[in-house]
Amino acid sequence: MKLLPDDPRLTGYVLGELDEADARLVERAAASDPAIRLTLQELERTCGFLGDVLGPMGEAKLRPRQRRAVLKASTEEDRQLQAEQPKERRSRAGWMMAGAAAAVMVAAAMLGRGGRSGEGTVDAVALLPAPGPGAGTIQVATAGQVQQGTPQAPQGSEGIVSGPAFLQRTRSLSEAPLPSLTQLPVTADLGGFATDSSLRLPVVTGTGSAVWVRRWIRERGELPPRDAVRVEELVNSLTIPTRPLGDGLECGVGSMRCPWNAERMLVAVALRSRDEDSVGLTVRSLSDEPRRVVGSYGMRSDAKLPTTLPAGRSQLVLLEFSGGSDLGSIELQDGRGHQFVLRVADQEAPQEDLLRVATMAAFGLWLRHEEVSSEDLQKLLEVSRQEDPIWMDACRLIETALGLSAEQR
Repeated sequence: MKLLPDDPRLTGYVLGELDEADARLVERAAASDPAIRLTLQELERTCGFLGDVLGPMGEAKLRPRQRRAVLKASTEEDRQLQAEQPKERRSRAGWMMAGAAAAVMVAAAMLGRGGRSGEGTVDAVALLPAPGPGAGTIQVATAGQVQQGTPQAPQGSEGIVSGPAFLQRTRSLSEAPLPSLTQLPVTADLGGFATDSSLRLPVVTGTGSAVWVRRWIRERGELPPRDAVRVEELVNSLTIPTRPLGDGLECGVGSMRCPWNAERMLVAVALRSRDEDSVGLTVRSLSDEPRRVVGSYGMRSDAKLPTTLPAGRSQLVLLEFSGGSDLGSIELQDGRGHQFVLRVADQEAPQEDLLRVATMAAFGLWLRHEEVSSEDLQKLLEVSRQEDPIWMDACRLIETALGLSAEQR
């Protein structure tokens, strides 16, 4: 029997759900059919992405209905029938995995990282590593309230939950009411370009805004309010490849021409902590070129930035340089006295990954009416399209937002 790319046994194979006979069948099909190989690669990439960002997924594999579909496809092989799947999912084999994938794949895997709902931890749903409107305070927004914390609160790992808790927070965030406009901390426009030779970067950023944006657009059929859109959190919903530096810490750096301003350059910096917390971590951009963190921080206070990257967590920061003559270096120091310096010009990241990051940043800026026009976003969306199930969902979200904007004109 010839397997088709939407056969549910392909998902079962990637998740280790098949018996030996069916596994061999899939392997033979992959050896002879490029379409099957491509589907398996997409599934493995999706599963690997979720595993890297969420941490171990335990027993969350196929749902009972999906498992029955896999078995049905196997037992009906002689009649050459494919297992019946819900119509709207027929071309989305990669989204069948891990039960909660629908909640996790929020506009390019926009993940709400953190602990259980209602704990009131300092990272809660969305963390603004900046003083905020209140003097000397950090404002933390949850799905239903705004909490005030001390500037020192985010410095340690207490309250910042590691990777395995991401999924639970995402589920609760997807079910909780969207915050009211009066409960959202006030965000600020992009800051000016810093001229200091050393610019410190955040090592922990929330991702709650990514979930809010998706829900506002898809559930309410509205563009989200400006203060619900935090560009740094949309950026942090993605990642680029990283490489080990030592002691479980990984880093990846990539650069590209800024799509919405050809005179500028973008530099993406990805961090990942594997097996244990990276404590006392500071990351700096060293350059004589004026630059800024692409985000909605307002007036940032480097002294109040967190210095712990919890195990299983990843962080992506996007820098915008006013020119491209000196992209400088990225310097990392940890609490054990280790120092790493990576020259940006010597680092490479896949262009398709950088395009995704730039597109998500442009989406956030466009939603906030900052620097990016609808035409800019549409052009970037067209060049960044890729045959990836997660990113395809993000593109659909952006297209929906563009449509809503056009209707309001």
